[in-house]
Amino acid sequence: MFCLFITALFFVAGTVSSTYIVTCHNDGECGTVCGRYSSDIVAPTEGIFSTSCKCGNGGGVTYKCTAFGVQVSECSDGIAPQCSTACGQKICIAKDGKKATGTILSACPKHHPENVKNCCSHSSSKDYCTCVVQDTLDLNWQPYQTLGNSNGYSSSATWGACSSQLESLQIQINSTRASELVKPFMKTGQWCKMFDSLTNEFNEVNCENIISEDDCNNEKQCTFCKSDKLKTKCYNNHEASVLSHIANVEDKMFFECNM
Repeated sequence: MFCLFITALFFVAGTVSSTYIVTCHNDGECGTVCGRYSSDIVAPTEGIFSTSCKCGNGGGVTYKCTAFGVQVSECSDGIAPQCSTACGQKICIAKDGKKATGTILSACPKHHPENVKNCCSHSSSKDYCTCVVQDTLDLNWQPYQTLGNSNGYSSSATWGACSSQLESLQIQINSTRASELVKPFMKTGQWCKMFDSLTNEFNEVNCENIISEDDCNNEKQCTFCKSDKLKTKCYNNHEASVLSHIANVEDKMFFECNM
């Protein structure tokens, strides 16, 4: 589908409540909402993880067709909408017994003129209507390849890199809980710019391998954190900040870092 550019999709049967996995193939077709690209780009449809898009010209849309019981409309100005998404957030996608980590950097808009055109031209085939009619994660080549190079429904899509402490909380990204918690990390949120800059940094140092609290705190990408429910260890600043936010908002666990 169109994140910001066109992508061909293929669809198989599944439940409406599941999140469907497709590929946008490369940086150019995946596009970006966050101003940078990565081989593990994830572009959620509107509504997933608080992702939202707004058409220009006052946000107007024009009805074009009905597909699978859904009224399909495109931006009235004929231009791709502006989107907001959880820039730089890592998620873990599980499908067919495999897991892959992706980074949210784009979006797949419902009212993008090209998405709408493709859907209405093939309104009896979900092959071309996925981002328009159901929850979808459009993946760049790397996570798509890890998940088996095939479209299909995920068994889960949770906040945090696979095997991370954040991922162990099992916060499903299409849940109301996730949508509320992630709001400060949106493109227009107060922390997005900071986390976008941290993403490139923490990939350079594997904080998980640092044992000493002093050594951990000496690395600018890392911080040592203590918790009653999660591991007391060295964390990258990105994950530590997200976990601190969740702990403060929900008040269900102790999580304190030397930040």
